[in-house]
Amino acid sequence: MTFDSVFVGVRRRASARLIRRWDSDHSFCGGCGLAIVYNCTWRNVLPVGVIAVIGNELHLLLHNGGVPLPLATFLGALAVGLSASIAGRWIKDARVALTVPAVVMMVPGLSALETLIYFDRGEILKGLSAGVLVGFVVGSIAFGLAAARFHYSAGMAEGVTTWKPFHHLQANLLRANYWWT
Repeated sequence: MTFDSVFVGVRRRASARLIRRWDSDHSFCGGCGLAIVYNCTWRNVLPVGVIAVIGNELHLLLHNGGVPLPLATFLGALAVGLSASIAGRWIKDARVALTVPAVVMMVPGLSALETLIYFDRGEILKGLSAGVLVGFVVGSIAFGLAAARFHYSAGMAEGVTTWKPFHHLQANLLRANYWWT
């Protein structure tokens, strides 16, 4: 092992840490900036930035680790929704004011632009492929936020104080079977 190969390995790890740090800084600044644009109160701007870091970092970490983009986006949006629900206990504001600015950065703008460019060039199949990816990612954002909303709302309605993932689905299925018999 030569000195050059050790130095390159150290440089790659340091640059990877630096890129992750830049990603979290950009997520925080983007979440705070979108909260200001979305007209949140000043006391909500910093929590929105933290929620954006949680969701977007999970999204980027999973996607860079090899998870398909729609699944990574779903899990990132789920993390945004759950962390906004938890933060909503202390911040007396609408949940949408916490989730929308934090989740806007997950919207696939580059893929949407690629769709338009491919259609403009006449490459219909590539354009459709990019467009379907955009649709799946936007749907993943919606389903992630909806899943967090249903999970948290059902838990609070039943007075559950411990975290039991999707425990209310079992009760709903049992009630549905009762009505069908």
